Amino acid sequence: MKRTNIAQIIETLRRRIGSETEPTVREVEKGAIRKFALAIGDPDLLYVDEGYARLTRFGGIVAPPTFVSAFTAGHFPEIVDQNLPFKRMLHSEDAVTIYRLMRPGDVISAFARYVDAYSKEGTKGPMVFQAADLILNDSASDRVAEVRITTVSF
Repeated sequence: MKRTNIAQIIETLRRRIGSETEPTVREVEKGAIRKFALAIGDPDLLYVDEGYARLTRFGGIVAPPTFVSAFTAGHFPEIVDQNLPFKRMLHSEDAVTIYRLMRPGDVISAFARYVDAYSKEGTKGPMVFQAADLILNDSASDRVAEVRITTVSF
């Protein structure tokens, strides 16, 4: 692929910066936390045993930090351009910032914001990276978590 084409692709993608998906709102359910913890093989009683969790500094069940991934539907991969002229696109990296753990009963609003596009030269040609932030807020509009999701097309 010609270098000018890559520059044009990046220029087009950068026009997307700041665009956002429509928010989705979901209540965190105790059963969903339990199923998630079991599915990822995390045996921590803090996620599944109310009696145990009540005795901890959290005072009850909380969701594992990776539970943020349960909120990607409708936001990722939809926020990134999936129609680039490359053979492959990979979800390459997640950088997660947790402001507080989620609890059963929390009402979480999630949306994604397109934040960056750039290119690098790989050993087999150009690679185009796209980054978006998945942002989770609670019902008081306090930030719960942010996930920087990066893809690479090559």
